[in-house]
Amino acid sequence: DPKIKKVNIRASRGVGKTSLIKAFMARNILFQLKKYIVYISTTEDLALQKTENLKRTLMTEDRIKSEFPNIKDSILDAELSETFGKRMWIANGITGVVPRGAEQAIRGALFGEARPDIIVLDDVQDPRYINNEDRRNSEWEWLLDDVCNSINPYRDDWKIVFIDTVKHQDGISERLADMPDWVTLTLPACNADFKSSAETFICTKQIKE
Repeated sequence: DPKIKKVNIRASRGVGKTSLIKAFMARNILFQLKKYIVYISTTEDLALQKTENLKRTLMTEDRIKSEFPNIKDSILDAELSETFGKRMWIANGITGVVPRGAEQAIRGALFGEARPDIIVLDDVQDPRYINNEDRRNSEWEWLLDDVCNSINPYRDDWKIVFIDTVKHQDGISERLADMPDWVTLTLPACNADFKSSAETFICTKQIKE
């Protein structure tokens, strides 16, 4: 829904969270719906790995090549700026994709004249440090101050998606659930009878075991 600007997705392990986000970004790239996608993960290296995997899928997946035959030749590596590094790539000459790590600067990184119109935060909280209150507070302040203020407030074509498992009762996903300007969705692995919600990713037998 384009009217929903900020989405908080609490996803259980095994429901295809990675595939969901990958498909969301691919759709916006292939149909040239957005100009500037920032993908954020725990570290910049992990974000780079995920965005490179997306790029490889766009260039090699048979169905995509059949429906969008020009996509492979349209993807080019590029440099956003000396400040924000050389790890971005551009598809169709229109959409820039930039990987970033948690708590890295997002605000001020322009692609041409454009600010990010999609920001995806995928598994940004490192479970090794989730019990550190100072770390949780720092990540929360970064999200509200840097990430949320990096979009163009005078436009209405942007979206911020936060997706993670619930790692702590005071984690970002739980805090966002109490924010009135965020829509929270919960994707459980199973129903009350332990029947899988996504048999392709984790079957009912595995859950019951």
